[in-house]
Amino acid sequence: MHIDPSTTSSQDNYKLLTNLVVPRPIAWVTTQNSEGVINLAPFSFFKRDR
Repeated sequence: MHIDPSTTSSQDNYKLLTNLVVPRPIAWVTTQNSEGVINLAPFSFFKRDR
């Protein structure tokens, strides 16, 4: 699925983002491959104490 945020309202983009990312990310990580394709992914880390 491809979503173009320029075709929807800021409010709809915000709702989509906050409903898709659970738990909330600590950081956004971007990478770029050798062909120039950029990837954006949420990164979070949770340590469970036992």
